[in-house]
Amino acid sequence: MDDRVEQLETVLRAFLKPVKNQPFSLIIKALTGHEVLPFDLNDADTADLFALLKTATEAAANTSKIEGIFAGRPNEAGNAVEPFILQALKDAGLDAQKPRNRQGIAPEFQEATLVAWANHIARTCG
Repeated sequence: MDDRVEQLETVLRAFLKPVKNQPFSLIIKALTGHEVLPFDLNDADTADLFALLKTATEAAANTSKIEGIFAGRPNEAGNAVEPFILQALKDAGLDAQKPRNRQGIAPEFQEATLVAWANHIARTCG
């Protein structure tokens, strides 16, 4: 077998192994190229943001209980609840919206991901 094929097989086997004992922020950076912002509840701005996110989460959960979450498949439930979350984030005072591509377009179909701004810092939720 070719050395290149053996190396490729080794790399692919490594991808299939669960990642254990690695910091979440390191895994996200490796997979996406984006850094996870620190979330220190001892910091006043972060504590304020946490309170807003908690309020929004509770409101979105209550709305979803009242309105219901209807999806054709279980993996589509995130998309079905997204409007409730988006509105709850806005109602909590966060500038929340769907992420946009380089052309400024929010893709119609994507995983349930929202971006919320607080104190001019973008936080990805989803």
